[in-house]
Amino acid sequence: PKLNLGAPKALVGSEKQALTTVTNPNWNYPPIDLLEKDSINGAGADKDELERKAIIIRDTLLRFGIEVNVTGANPGPRITQFTLTPAPDVQINKIYNYQNNLKLQLAAPSINIQAPIPGTSSIGIEVPNEHPQLVRMQTAMQHNSWTKSKSPLSFIVGKDVTGKVKVDDLDEMPHMLVAGATKAGKSVMLHSMLISLLYRNAPSDLKLIIVDPKGGVEMDAYSDIPHLLSPIISEPEKCLSALKWSVNEMERRYK
Repeated sequence: PKLNLGAPKALVGSEKQALTTVTNPNWNYPPIDLLEKDSINGAGADKDELERKAIIIRDTLLRFGIEVNVTGANPGPRITQFTLTPAPDVQINKIYNYQNNLKLQLAAPSINIQAPIPGTSSIGIEVPNEHPQLVRMQTAMQHNSWTKSKSPLSFIVGKDVTGKVKVDDLDEMPHMLVAGATKAGKSVMLHSMLISLLYRNAPSDLKLIIVDPKGGVEMDAYSDIPHLLSPIISEPEKCLSALKWSVNEMERRYK
Protein backbone atom coordinates (compact mmCIF):
# COMPACT_ATOMS: atom_id res chain seq x y z
CA PRO A 1 0.00 0.00 0.00
CA LYS A 2 1.03 3.57 -0.71
CA LEU A 3 0.78 6.53 1.62
CA ASN A 4 -1.64 9.26 0.62
CA LEU A 5 0.56 12.21 1.44
CA GLY A 6 -2.07 14.65 0.21
CA ALA A 7 -4.33 13.65 3.09
CA PRO A 8 -2.41 13.76 6.39
CA LYS A 9 -5.20 11.98 8.28
CA ALA A 10 -4.47 8.83 6.29
CA LEU A 11 -0.96 8.76 7.72
CA VAL A 12 -1.84 8.46 11.38
CA GLY A 13 -4.00 5.33 11.40
CA SER A 14 -2.62 3.92 14.64
CA GLU A 15 -5.05 0.99 14.58
CA LYS A 16 -3.79 -0.25 11.21
CA GLN A 17 -1.16 -2.91 10.84
CA ALA A 18 2.34 -2.01 9.71
CA LEU A 19 2.49 -1.45 5.98
CA THR A 20 4.60 -4.53 5.29
CA THR A 21 3.88 -8.10 4.26
CA VAL A 22 5.54 -11.39 5.03
CA THR A 23 8.98 -11.99 3.61
CA ASN A 24 8.91 -12.83 -0.08
CA PRO A 25 11.21 -15.83 -0.66
CA ASN A 26 10.88 -15.49 -4.44
CA TRP A 27 12.24 -11.94 -4.61
CA ASN A 28 15.11 -11.63 -7.10
CA TYR A 29 17.83 -9.45 -5.63
CA PRO A 30 19.69 -7.18 -8.08
CA PRO A 31 22.83 -8.77 -9.56
CA ILE A 32 26.16 -7.29 -8.58
CA ASP A 33 27.16 -6.70 -12.20
CA LEU A 34 24.68 -3.82 -12.36
CA LEU A 35 27.29 -1.83 -10.47
CA GLU A 36 30.30 -0.27 -12.15
CA LYS A 37 33.60 -2.08 -11.96
CA ASP A 38 36.87 -0.47 -10.95
CA SER A 39 38.36 1.65 -13.69
CA ILE A 40 41.71 3.36 -14.12
CA ASN A 41 40.64 6.75 -12.80
CA GLY A 42 43.50 7.45 -10.46
CA ALA A 43 45.63 4.66 -9.07
CA GLY A 44 46.18 5.93 -5.55
CA ALA A 45 49.72 6.60 -4.36
CA ASP A 46 52.62 4.81 -6.07
CA LYS A 47 55.97 3.86 -4.50
CA ASP A 48 57.83 6.94 -5.74
CA GLU A 49 55.18 9.29 -4.33
CA LEU A 50 55.26 7.54 -0.96
CA GLU A 51 59.06 7.70 -0.71
CA ARG A 52 59.18 11.36 -1.77
CA LYS A 53 56.56 12.44 0.76
CA ALA A 54 58.17 10.42 3.54
CA ILE A 55 61.48 12.25 2.94
CA ILE A 56 59.69 15.64 2.91
CA ILE A 57 57.99 14.91 6.24
CA ARG A 58 61.24 13.76 7.88
CA ASP A 59 63.36 16.65 6.54
CA THR A 60 60.76 19.35 7.26
CA LEU A 61 60.45 18.35 10.90
CA LEU A 62 64.22 17.95 11.24
CA ARG A 63 64.73 21.58 10.14
CA PHE A 64 62.75 22.60 13.21
CA GLY A 65 64.76 20.37 15.52
CA ILE A 66 62.22 17.51 15.58
CA GLU A 67 63.86 14.16 14.87
CA VAL A 68 61.49 11.45 13.62
CA ASN A 69 61.82 8.17 11.77
CA VAL A 70 59.17 7.46 9.11
CA THR A 71 58.53 3.78 9.74
CA GLY A 72 55.81 3.05 7.22
CA ALA A 73 52.96 4.21 5.01
CA ASN A 74 49.39 2.93 4.71
CA PRO A 75 48.14 4.01 1.29
CA GLY A 76 44.36 4.28 0.98
CA PRO A 77 42.28 5.23 -2.06
CA ARG A 78 42.16 8.96 -1.19
CA ILE A 79 44.80 9.55 1.47
CA THR A 80 47.95 7.90 2.78
CA GLN A 81 48.77 7.60 6.46
CA PHE A 82 52.50 7.91 7.20
CA THR A 83 53.58 6.43 10.54
CA LEU A 84 56.30 8.23 12.47
CA THR A 85 58.36 7.25 15.49
CA PRO A 86 59.76 10.34 17.25
CA ALA A 87 63.05 10.47 19.12
CA PRO A 88 62.66 9.91 22.89
CA ASP A 89 63.18 13.61 23.75
CA VAL A 90 60.62 14.95 21.22
CA GLN A 91 57.53 16.64 22.63
CA ILE A 92 54.53 15.50 20.61
CA ASN A 93 52.80 18.89 20.78
CA LYS A 94 55.64 20.44 18.76
CA ILE A 95 54.65 18.39 15.71
CA TYR A 96 51.20 19.98 15.77
CA ASN A 97 52.82 23.43 15.79
CA TYR A 98 54.42 22.77 12.41
CA GLN A 99 51.34 21.33 10.71
CA ASN A 100 51.07 24.27 8.30
CA ASN A 101 54.76 23.95 7.40
CA LEU A 102 54.25 20.30 6.55
CA LYS A 103 51.19 21.17 4.47
CA LEU A 104 53.22 23.77 2.54
CA GLN A 105 56.17 21.49 1.85
CA LEU A 106 53.90 18.62 0.82
CA ALA A 107 51.81 20.95 -1.39
CA ALA A 108 48.75 19.38 0.21
CA PRO A 109 45.37 21.13 0.62
CA SER A 110 45.12 19.64 4.11
CA ILE A 111 46.76 17.11 6.39
CA ASN A 112 45.63 15.38 9.57
CA ILE A 113 47.88 14.44 12.48
CA GLN A 114 47.08 11.60 14.89
CA ALA A 115 49.29 11.58 17.96
CA PRO A 116 49.37 8.78 18.80
CA ILE A 117 47.63 6.39 16.42
CA PRO A 118 45.10 4.56 18.64
CA GLY A 119 46.58 1.37 20.04
CA THR A 120 50.14 2.17 18.98
CA SER A 121 53.11 4.26 20.08
CA SER A 122 53.43 5.86 16.64
CA ILE A 123 52.29 9.18 15.21
CA GLY A 124 50.19 9.26 12.05
CA ILE A 125 50.19 11.97 9.40
CA GLU A 126 47.43 11.61 6.80
CA VAL A 127 48.20 13.23 3.44
CA PRO A 128 45.88 13.34 0.39
CA ASN A 129 47.05 11.30 -2.61
CA GLU A 130 48.01 13.21 -5.73
CA HIS A 131 45.95 10.81 -7.85
CA PRO A 132 42.91 9.72 -5.81
CA GLN A 133 41.39 6.34 -6.57
CA LEU A 134 37.65 5.89 -7.02
CA VAL A 135 35.97 3.51 -4.58
CA ARG A 136 33.42 1.37 -6.42
CA MET A 137 30.42 -0.33 -4.82
CA GLN A 138 30.93 -3.57 -6.77
CA THR A 139 34.45 -4.01 -5.40
CA ALA A 140 33.26 -3.20 -1.87
CA MET A 141 30.43 -5.75 -2.08
CA GLN A 142 32.93 -8.48 -2.95
CA HIS A 143 34.96 -7.78 0.18
CA ASN A 144 34.76 -9.99 3.28
CA SER A 145 33.59 -7.07 5.41
CA TRP A 146 30.37 -7.00 3.39
CA THR A 147 29.84 -10.68 2.62
CA LYS A 148 30.32 -11.68 6.27
CA SER A 149 27.92 -9.02 7.53
CA LYS A 150 24.48 -10.64 7.79
CA SER A 151 22.44 -7.74 9.15
CA PRO A 152 19.71 -6.57 6.72
CA LEU A 153 20.49 -2.98 7.79
CA SER A 154 24.23 -3.08 7.17
CA PHE A 155 25.60 -0.65 4.61
CA ILE A 156 28.91 0.17 2.94
CA VAL A 157 30.54 3.38 4.13
CA GLY A 158 33.62 3.24 1.90
CA LYS A 159 37.28 2.50 2.61
CA ASP A 160 39.40 3.65 5.53
CA VAL A 161 42.91 5.12 5.35
CA THR A 162 44.40 1.64 4.96
CA GLY A 163 42.14 0.73 2.03
CA LYS A 164 39.98 -1.67 4.07
CA VAL A 165 36.27 -1.71 3.23
CA LYS A 166 34.23 -0.18 6.05
CA VAL A 167 30.76 -1.59 6.78
CA ASP A 168 28.41 -0.26 9.45
CA ASP A 169 24.99 -1.34 10.72
CA LEU A 170 21.99 0.97 10.97
CA ASP A 171 20.56 -1.31 13.64
CA GLU A 172 23.31 -0.07 15.97
CA MET A 173 22.77 3.61 15.09
CA PRO A 174 19.02 4.22 14.73
CA HIS A 175 19.55 8.01 14.78
CA MET A 176 22.16 9.36 12.40
CA LEU A 177 22.99 12.76 10.91
CA VAL A 178 25.08 12.97 7.75
CA ALA A 179 26.58 16.46 7.53
CA GLY A 180 29.42 18.23 5.78
CA ALA A 181 30.48 21.05 3.50
CA THR A 182 29.71 21.20 -0.21
CA LYS A 183 31.46 18.40 -2.15
CA ALA A 184 32.29 16.59 1.10
CA GLY A 185 30.44 13.45 -0.04
CA LYS A 186 27.03 13.61 1.67
CA SER A 187 25.07 12.52 -1.41
CA VAL A 188 27.56 9.75 -2.18
CA MET A 189 27.11 8.51 1.40
CA LEU A 190 23.31 8.47 1.09
CA HIS A 191 23.42 6.66 -2.26
CA SER A 192 25.83 4.09 -0.85
CA MET A 193 23.47 3.50 2.07
CA LEU A 194 20.38 3.14 -0.13
CA ILE A 195 22.09 0.82 -2.62
CA SER A 196 23.37 -1.36 0.22
CA LEU A 197 19.86 -1.66 1.68
CA LEU A 198 18.35 -2.50 -1.72
CA TYR A 199 20.90 -5.29 -2.22
CA ARG A 200 19.99 -6.80 1.15
CA ASN A 201 16.20 -6.42 1.43
CA ALA A 202 13.10 -7.38 -0.54
CA PRO A 203 10.24 -4.84 -0.77
CA SER A 204 8.28 -6.94 1.71
CA ASP A 205 11.02 -6.42 4.33
CA LEU A 206 12.03 -2.83 3.66
CA LYS A 207 9.84 0.22 3.11
CA LEU A 208 11.40 3.60 2.37
CA ILE A 209 10.20 7.18 2.64
CA ILE A 210 12.60 9.28 0.58
CA VAL A 211 12.61 13.07 0.93
CA ASP A 212 14.36 15.04 -1.81
CA PRO A 213 14.08 18.80 -1.19
CA LYS A 214 15.91 19.53 -4.44
CA GLY A 215 12.83 18.60 -6.42
CA GLY A 216 13.83 15.12 -7.54
CA VAL A 217 17.38 15.99 -8.60
CA GLU A 218 19.25 13.83 -6.06
CA MET A 219 16.93 10.85 -5.65
CA ASP A 220 15.15 10.56 -8.98
CA ALA A 221 16.90 7.26 -9.73
CA TYR A 222 14.85 5.62 -6.96
CA SER A 223 11.44 6.86 -8.12
CA ASP A 224 10.32 3.46 -9.49
CA ILE A 225 11.69 1.04 -6.90
CA PRO A 226 9.00 -1.16 -5.26
CA HIS A 227 10.38 -0.42 -1.77
CA LEU A 228 8.85 3.07 -1.69
CA LEU A 229 6.05 3.61 0.81
CA SER A 230 5.11 6.80 -1.02
CA PRO A 231 6.28 8.71 -4.09
CA ILE A 232 9.51 10.61 -3.48
CA ILE A 233 8.62 13.71 -1.44
CA SER A 234 9.88 17.12 -2.50
CA GLU A 235 7.29 19.46 -0.93
CA PRO A 236 7.95 20.51 2.70
CA GLU A 237 4.31 20.19 3.78
CA LYS A 238 4.18 16.57 2.59
CA CYS A 239 7.43 15.87 4.37
CA LEU A 240 5.84 17.00 7.62
CA SER A 241 2.93 14.61 7.08
CA ALA A 242 5.30 11.71 6.42
CA LEU A 243 7.30 12.44 9.57
CA LYS A 244 4.10 12.59 11.64
CA TRP A 245 3.03 9.23 10.21
CA SER A 246 6.46 7.74 10.99
CA VAL A 247 6.32 8.87 14.61
CA ASN A 248 2.82 7.45 15.03
CA GLU A 249 3.88 4.17 13.44
CA MET A 250 6.86 3.88 15.79
CA GLU A 251 4.66 4.55 18.80
CA ARG A 252 2.11 1.99 17.58
CA ARG A 253 4.82 -0.67 17.25
CA TYR A 254 6.16 0.05 20.73
CA LYS A 255 2.67 -0.43 22.13
